[in-house]
Formats: sequence, C-alpha cells, structure tokens
Amino acid sequence: MARSDPFRVFLIGYCGTWVALLAASQLFMEANPFGLASKITGLLPSDGPMKYLGFVACASLIEMWHAAVLCDKDTYCEGMVAWSVAAGEQ
Repeated sequence: MARSDPFRVFLIGYCGTWVALLAASQLFMEANPFGLASKITGLLPSDGPMKYLGFVACASLIEMWHAAVLCDKDTYCEGMVAWSVAAGEQ
C-alpha cells in the first residue's frame, strides 16, 4: 500500500532515493551507452579540488530544487523553508 508521503520514515524513502540515484549513475557509467559516459566524464574537471567543487555545486542544485518544491507547497514560504531556498542558491 502506497503512502501519501514516501519520506515519512527517513530510511525508507530518503536514503532509498539516494541509493537508487548512486546505483543508476554507476550502472550508466559502466554501460556507457553510445559513448555518453565518456563524453560526460570528459567535461568534468579531473584535478582534485575542482572535482569536489563540481560535486558540491551539483548537490547544492539538488538541494535548491527540493527546497523550491517545499516552498511552493508552503502557504507563505517563510522561516526555515525560505532559508533553505536561499542556502541552496549559494
């Protein structure tokens, strides 16, 4: 039976979503369909600090997107919800 809120229990929805994303990304990189994986990795920086900066930028974009969805569902989008949108844009 499906619940209306899949993230009500932390380990079921939230962690499951991240595990699925990481597994799908790993499978994509191993399968390398049409050479897309090698083209994508060619665009990414290969040195240490820039690689980590790219990872943080991607995580910030995901956080901002999720915060914007929460802000859209909130009636007034004030307080911590508004702060999460502003923090994701940094």
